[in-house]
Amino acid sequence: MKIDYFTLLSYEPIRLEGVGSVKSPLLSDIAKVTMAAYSFYLSVLLMDIDTYYDLLNDETKAKSHFSRMSDEDKSLVLKVKQEYESIDELERSKICFFDLMIFDPKVRNDVLTALNFFLEEDVEYIEELKVFATYDGSVDEYGKRVITGYIHRNIYNDVVDIILQRLSCSNKKDEFDNAKVKNKKAAKMMERIKNGRYPKKQKQKPKADERMELGNIISSLSTHHKSLNMTSIWSLTVYQVMDQFARQRYEDSYETSLRITTIHGDKEKKFNSGQWYSLIKNENN
Repeated sequence: MKIDYFTLLSYEPIRLEGVGSVKSPLLSDIAKVTMAAYSFYLSVLLMDIDTYYDLLNDETKAKSHFSRMSDEDKSLVLKVKQEYESIDELERSKICFFDLMIFDPKVRNDVLTALNFFLEEDVEYIEELKVFATYDGSVDEYGKRVITGYIHRNIYNDVVDIILQRLSCSNKKDEFDNAKVKNKKAAKMMERIKNGRYPKKQKQKPKADERMELGNIISSLSTHHKSLNMTSIWSLTVYQVMDQFARQRYEDSYETSLRITTIHGDKEKKFNSGQWYSLIKNENN
């Protein structure tokens, strides 16, 4: 579900019928929980089957993951992993991360914590139904909380996608993941395409640009922006900050072009007077 630009820029929560409302956190909201916690919530929501099982296949990470888990829960997690890895590609394509995550109490609780941060409603996991339930504060005639929405396997990815869009973030999952293929021949073809696009021997990922970290963007924009400062910027949403950062770069480029044109003229007619209001090219939106 692609969210329109106007809605992404707004403060108002996005209402999902039968689920709840996805809010756009302010920088001040993140400051309250700490940047470390916010980054952790993001990593949890970005988790998919591959990253989840990569974690369990890493001896050091797995040891930490299971450290506070009962032997019974650990055994179940490993059993589910073994069963998943033993089935063919056709059967795997019918399974989503949610199906596996609900058997892992640690990941499930991490997801629950993240959902509670990004949703307006209170979120709770219901073991009997294997779903997350949401509560907007409504009560019945006996004063008992009323469930007002559910997050289940068929809607979980959509909820996560909307949350990430509101953070100017992207979850670039393989377009073939969870694809519904009708036969093993199609499944094998899908696997060949996947292997062709994503070779097993991956090149080393480029080092992330530290200048693009949120803390540095907040500091830079507070100094360079015409009206934002270190006091006012905390009232903006994450999306608004990233948008203003991108827009400021357009503005800087426009001002540079304008000065050059003013001094040297524009004989080749290259100056774009409308550059300052160009559409922002953001691959995440």
